[in-house]
Amino acid sequence: MYWASVICLLFVVPVSLLATVAESWNVYLGTHGGPALPNPYMSYSNPSSAQLLQQLDSAGSSSSVSSLDADTTGSDQVGDLVELGFFDTDSSATISPNTSTTNLFHGDWTPITSKTTIGQDYASDQTVGAGLFHFVINLEYNIAGASVDAATSSQINNPSAGGDYQFTDDIGDGSQFSDYIDALEAATNPLIGIRFYDSNPSSKASGVRYNTIMNQNWVLENPGLRMYLYDSANPAVLDTNLRFEFDNTTYGSNGTHKAYIGTGGSNNVSDATANSLDTDDFVATVTYHDGDDNLDLSNSGLGDVIISGLDGT
Repeated sequence: MYWASVICLLFVVPVSLLATVAESWNVYLGTHGGPALPNPYMSYSNPSSAQLLQQLDSAGSSSSVSSLDADTTGSDQVGDLVELGFFDTDSSATISPNTSTTNLFHGDWTPITSKTTIGQDYASDQTVGAGLFHFVINLEYNIAGASVDAATSSQINNPSAGGDYQFTDDIGDGSQFSDYIDALEAATNPLIGIRFYDSNPSSKASGVRYNTIMNQNWVLENPGLRMYLYDSANPAVLDTNLRFEFDNTTYGSNGTHKAYIGTGGSNNVSDATANSLDTDDFVATVTYHDGDDNLDLSNSGLGDVIISGLDGT
């Protein structure tokens, strides 16, 4: 069993690595489907104006919200990072994917992909814009029940596009890739999600901002799972089941409360009604902490921060 990823293109694992396949599932992961990405593999109708994933400036000013940076043509992965992953509820070496739909963010975030980026192109004549992303992820189980470690076997975005579209180490932790897949396969209704960063893969470090999106219906055991920001049954509207690790709209409450971020000291991330699904929600606002580096919270550093999932003293 192995994972392979595509950004509007398919990653494949060499046939020599595969055992007899018992079942194959596709996971469609993206802002939306349809030609506006563009994505020739999907007939899914795209909305008239797609919701983008966004970032704040260093001051945290809501008036300076911009789309997450797009990647360039080639294999440098300079666009902002977007990961597929799950929450591991077991702090020991055992991996126990979260299955709770009442606490979608329970556990430690565990990325399955680590070099997939916003706006990652799949051909020289096809451009995916800033704030947008799309992947087709293929999961195969083999009859023997043994996982194939594909950490060094991921191929290229588009097999006909050449080496510029290749990334050979797309897995969060190559040494544990098989363990992740084994744990997800063994779990009953394991939940998977999307985390996006105001950072490219090489600069992901303490201090950058991120947010995580989950959905009670994003269950890995659902063949053909569509993990879109838009409702697959009604592609003109955002999926109302989306949940955010930090819901900017709820905490902003249309100015009633203020979640300060950055060095500005007076920002208001949300200008919408509390508990509503609004464009303000799709902004990287949580400060990433790797558990090791110090955070400078002075105004000459990060300023005000929102931190999630701390452990220890």
